Amino acid sequence: MLKPGTDYIITDKLTVCEAMADVVIKSAAIGGFHTLCADVGDIPDHPLSGYKAGDPLPTSLWNLNHRAKCGNNAGMVYDAALDLWVDIYLLSSPDRQIRHESFDGYVISGTKIGKRLPTHDEFSSLAKGSNDLTNINESKYDPITGGHTDTLSRRMISDIGCEDCAGLVWQWLSSLDPANLDYRLIAGGDWGLAANAGSRCRYAGCYRWLTGTPLGARFVSEPLHPRKRRTSQENEER
Repeated sequence: MLKPGTDYIITDKLTVCEAMADVVIKSAAIGGFHTLCADVGDIPDHPLSGYKAGDPLPTSLWNLNHRAKCGNNAGMVYDAALDLWVDIYLLSSPDRQIRHESFDGYVISGTKIGKRLPTHDEFSSLAKGSNDLTNINESKYDPITGGHTDTLSRRMISDIGCEDCAGLVWQWLSSLDPANLDYRLIAGGDWGLAANAGSRCRYAGCYRWLTGTPLGARFVSEPLHPRKRRTSQENEER
C-alpha cells in the first residue's frame, strides 16, 4: 500500500522505495512517481476522476530520459501541452505549510533549485481542469497545500494533478503587468474571491515586493531533454 502524497523511486533492481530512502538507494534510481494526496472523487470528464489517495499520478512518472532539468522530480508532474515539469503543490515546507514570499523572494528561491515561476500562458495550461468560479470549502484560509475541496465539494485539482491552482491563495506569475514594470501578474484567486476565482483569474495590481498570506506560488522546470518543436512549415506539412 503506497502512502498518499509521497514520492517514490524505482531502483535499477526494479524495487519501489520511498524517496526518503538512503543515499545509496537514491543513487540507483532509474525513475519514480508521486502519489495522490487525497481522493479525487467523481468529476465528470476529469482525467483523474475516481483516483484514490495513494494512487500514482500518471503525469508524475519520470525516468532518466524523461525528467526535469532542475535535477529533482519530487512533487512534480509533467504538462505535455507545454513540455514542462510543474510543482504539484504550492511552494511549502516539507509538511506542506505554504510559504508566503514576495515575487522577488520567490525568484531567488526558485533560482537556487533550478526552477522558475510560470508565465501567464503556462499557468492557464497547468491549471486547466481545476475548479472555476469557486474557492476553498467554507471560504477559509488553510495553511496546508493539497487535498482541498471547493464550496461545491469538488476537489481542487487540475487535469495533470496540480493542487490548489485556484481559490486558496493568489499565485505569482513571471509575466509583467503591461502598464508598470514594478507590477507582476498574480493568478487563481484567494479563499475569499468566490465566483471570480479560477484558472483564468488574473490581477495586475501587485508590486513585486509585496508579501502576505494571500500570496503564494508554484514553480516549473524545463525538461532535461526538451521535445523537438515543429516549425510552422512542418506543421503545415502534417
